[in-house]
Amino acid sequence: MSDRFSISLRLLHPRMRHEEIINKIGLNACVGHTVGEARRSPLGNELGGKYRETMVVIDVVEKDGYFVDEIAQVLSDLERNSDYFVRLVETGGSVTLYVGVFFKGRSGFELNLDCISKMKEMCIDLSVEYYAD
Repeated sequence: MSDRFSISLRLLHPRMRHEEIINKIGLNACVGHTVGEARRSPLGNELGGKYRETMVVIDVVEKDGYFVDEIAQVLSDLERNSDYFVRLVETGGSVTLYVGVFFKGRSGFELNLDCISKMKEMCIDLSVEYYAD
């Protein structure tokens, strides 16, 4: 049985509004809030306090297989936003591909240099979390 994985794009910034980020990259966000807004649960209930940074999360893909096989395509799809990602990072933000891998048995990965180089050029970090079924 193959692994199941999900990949999302997570963008953080200390000052920008989340709507500005979403509009600039042109993708639909599943999560978005702006620094200084009241914290809320997914159902809209106030949680107390304010967000310390702006966050935008965009679901990219979820499917069965080996996630590394999908990374090159995801980077290619995001390349049109490369200059914006670099500016976001240069002004104090971060851009991360977040991968959740759901597996049985043993699992691991090897990312090729082309993908690593492309991520470096685009200022995209990689975070991988494994979840045993």
